[in-house]
Amino acid sequence: MKTQSKRRIEPHFLLIAFLLFLAFGALFGGGSLIIRPDGSGFGMPVSILANSPFSDFTLPGLILFILFGVGSLIALYGLIARPRWAWTEPLTRSLHVHWSLAVAAIIGLGQMIWIVVEVAMIRGVSWLHPTFFLIGLAIVLLAFMDKRTADKVGLLREQK
Repeated sequence: MKTQSKRRIEPHFLLIAFLLFLAFGALFGGGSLIIRPDGSGFGMPVSILANSPFSDFTLPGLILFILFGVGSLIALYGLIARPRWAWTEPLTRSLHVHWSLAVAAIIGLGQMIWIVVEVAMIRGVSWLHPTFFLIGLAIVLLAFMDKRTADKVGLLREQK
């Protein structure tokens, strides 16, 4: 009789999944806000920006698209291809992990800050706010929770 072994989903692959979800959400959301800065693509009136420094959704759309969309794709590329670039060394020197894990953690932390600031500015909460805050938190935790996993997939920085 065969016993079924429980398979554990490695943090590395969960991190990739969360970053992919964030990237597509930010590219779609940010792109929609750039194309329709009046918020009509999402049915959001510009008036919700009354307590913010923005007159329309162009700049928030650019931030979403570039920082969280393109930034997440860059982190994903690093997690999957694992390139070693000299200019990324300052990000990893003290952490002893591949730069992509540091970038992923920065993206996750940025996402959490973005959500808190957004909620404060629009003075309202939708189901998307806690959802994307928790995605940011998961990205931060997964980026640094398991050095063994990072070692298995080649993301630990070589010691000199």
